[in-house]
Amino acid sequence: MECAGVDRGAASPGLDLRTAALVEPVAVAVHDVRRSDLQVGDHAVVLGGGPIGVLIATVARDAGAHVIVAEVDASRRSRIAALGFEVIDPASADMAAEIGRWTNGVGADVVFEVSGAAAAARSATDLAKVRGTIVVVAIHSAPRELDLQRVFWRELRLLGARVYQRSDFERAVDLLSRGRIPAQALISRVVPIEEVASAMDDLSAGRAMKILVDVAGEAGA
Repeated sequence: MECAGVDRGAASPGLDLRTAALVEPVAVAVHDVRRSDLQVGDHAVVLGGGPIGVLIATVARDAGAHVIVAEVDASRRSRIAALGFEVIDPASADMAAEIGRWTNGVGADVVFEVSGAAAAARSATDLAKVRGTIVVVAIHSAPRELDLQRVFWRELRLLGARVYQRSDFERAVDLLSRGRIPAQALISRVVPIEEVASAMDDLSAGRAMKILVDVAGEAGA
C-alpha cells in the first residue's frame, strides 16, 4: 500500500511526469525479478496483487515468463485480469492443485510472496517445483510458519528481496520509456497532498491500484 509523490521538477528524460513517478516502484519489481534468476519460459506465481505484485508480474512477463497472480480482493482481480494476467482467488481455490494444473504437475519455477499474509507464506512451499525459488518481497510484521521439510525435500531456494541497485533503476526507466509497463492503467488517479488520507483508505480497500500525490498542488496535471 503506497502513494507515489509527483515532484514537478523530477521527471526522467523521455518520460512524462506521471510515468516517471513509477520509476522507483518499478525498480523494486525489477530487483525482485532479478533476484529470482527468472528465465524465459519459466512459470512464476505472484502471491498478492497489490501495486508491487502487479509490477513484479509485469516485469516477469516482459522477461518471458508465464505468470499467474493470486489475489483475494475481487476488485483487484478484475483490474489485474484487464492487464492480461491469469488471476486466481487463493481464498476459494486449492492453490496447490491449480498451480499443479497450470504447470502440468511440475510446480512453479518461482514464487514471489508479496502479500505479507501468513497463509501465503505457508502456501509458498507447496507451489514451488523441485529446486524452485521462493522470493520473499513482502514485509511480514511477525514470524511466519514455514514448511522446512518441504524446503529440504524439494531443495527449494528461499530468498529475501529488500534493496535495489542503480542497475535496477536504469532497467526500470528503460521499461517505462519503451512502454513495457502499462503505467497509465496502473495509475488510478492523481490527488493533491490534502487527500493523502482518503487515498490510503482507497488503497487499503482495494479501490485503487496506484495513486499519485501531486505535492505541488496541481493534481491532475
